[in-house]
Amino acid sequence: MTAADRRSRARAMRGVRAGLVSRLIANAIDLAIVALLLFGALFAAGVGMYMLGDGKFRLPHGGPLVTAIGYPAIEIAYLSYMWGSRGKSFGKELLGLRVLQKDGHVLRPVRAFGRAVFVTFLGGPSLLWVPISRRNAAVHDLALQTEVVHDWSNAGAPETAPVPVEPVATSPASVATGTL
Repeated sequence: MTAADRRSRARAMRGVRAGLVSRLIANAIDLAIVALLLFGALFAAGVGMYMLGDGKFRLPHGGPLVTAIGYPAIEIAYLSYMWGSRGKSFGKELLGLRVLQKDGHVLRPVRAFGRAVFVTFLGGPSLLWVPISRRNAAVHDLALQTEVVHDWSNAGAPETAPVPVEPVATSPASVATGTL
């Protein structure tokens, strides 16, 4: 497949709502990134304690309470910022997905924050609604009037709605000849 073919397929998919599998993979990538951010914060705190302390480097160990508070706080901050500024977190970027308001505009900061809180605490069970929904919407998408669509563009978040594209109807002849 040539680069032109890939670009053509990406343009054809732009605006089509994302399904469960692509959303799960993107979310798994984002969860790993948040874990790395939490480790980075602990490492930075360890460096700070080393510089101000007794000269022994060690990672701070706050126990489960620090993790129970720190991980959701970092996840909410990360997702709020990414969705409110670009419409894409790094996981969604890798999978070619974008989070938009139902009208196709970028999430406003308050809505991005609300979606991040909802996804952080109820995101897993909420995604179970995606295969049942006719518009591939999770419960948090329905509650907050958002949607996740395919968008491989490298541009910043769109100010206008992407043009939704209906799936291409395929016939046996077009599949056989490769003229999809």
